[in-house]
This record gives sequence, C-alpha cells and structure tokens, in this order.
Amino acid sequence: MPVKVKIVRIMAMFGTPSSIVGALMIFLSITMSPEWTMNQSISALGGGGFGSVVFESGLLMAGSMAMIFSAGLFEFSEKDFLGMLGSGGILIYGISVSALGLSLVDLGEFRGTLVYIIFFVVPVSLALLSIHLFKRGLTNYAVIGALASVISLIPWVQGGPVTAIQELMVLIPFSVWQLAIGYHMYRLEPPLEEKEDF
Repeated sequence: MPVKVKIVRIMAMFGTPSSIVGALMIFLSITMSPEWTMNQSISALGGGGFGSVVFESGLLMAGSMAMIFSAGLFEFSEKDFLGMLGSGGILIYGISVSALGLSLVDLGEFRGTLVYIIFFVVPVSLALLSIHLFKRGLTNYAVIGALASVISLIPWVQGGPVTAIQELMVLIPFSVWQLAIGYHMYRLEPPLEEKEDF
C-alpha cells in the first residue's frame, strides 16, 4: 500500500517539534526550580510550584505531539512489520510522557514505572525503526537511529538511580533522530494523484 504523503507531511509538521517543545518547557521549569539538581530525575521537576505547572504542561504538549509523530511514522512505514512495531513504541513513549504531565491524577508509585517505560521503549523503538529504514535504503537515518539506540542503552548498563544526566543521554539522541527523520518525512513529494488536493 503506497504511503499517503499528505498525511505523513502534516503529521511530521505537527509532531516532529515535540522534542523542541519538551526541551524548552523543561528548561523554563528548571529556571523556576532553583532547588532542583541534575542528580535528580527530570520528573522531579513536577514536585510543586509554578515551575511544576510549566513542566507538566510541557510534558502534555510534547507527549501529544509525539503521538502525532508516531501516527505519521506508522503511515510512513508502508505497513512493514518492524516499522509498525517501532511506530507503536513511539506511541507508547508519547502516551507515557503525556501521562507524566497529568497533574490532576495521583500516579503514586506508577510515576516511576512510567519513567522506566519511557527509557526502555526509546532504544527498542529506535533499533526497530533503524532496521526498517535500512531495508528501505534510508541509510543515513538508519545510522543516526542505530547510534541513538546504542547511546540510549548506556543508562541501563550503568544502573543505579535514574538521574537527569542519564535521562538526557536517552532523550537527546532520540531528539536528533526525530528531527532528522521528521524533516525527511515533511519533504516527501506527493504523487500526482495527491498533488491535486495538496
């Protein structure tokens, strides 16, 4: 089944910037939370105060945009099994990030579980999508994804309590790959039958 380029481009346009939005809101939250340190988890920014409101709002926005991005990846995957699995992993990532931003819901101990889900699903999804992209001849994006996947595994190898430094080792490489493949998706040329309505 051919890719519906118009759908992929729209979802890439609205979904790809999720990492930029998330990073900006996290940075703003840090500036409003002088008690927070890099030895804590990023999710600790949701502990209270106005910085917490900014942080949780940012998570909701970034997670929602990541879900849109995952839908674009799913369509872009051309129904390839590995591509669909990887896209599903990005969807789980988006849902988990959004759930962390739900300040009205007391997640209790499950909040910590969501953090582990995020940092498990990112390297796995990147690995699956990298194989899919390599099979399609998109080698540059496959290499970026594979490197991001390997770097994302480092915090798991290190072990110990989750800190912001470890979380950034997962999020930054993922963001670089997301921006790269998202830009590629946005630049796709629609076939003639789609151009009439584009």
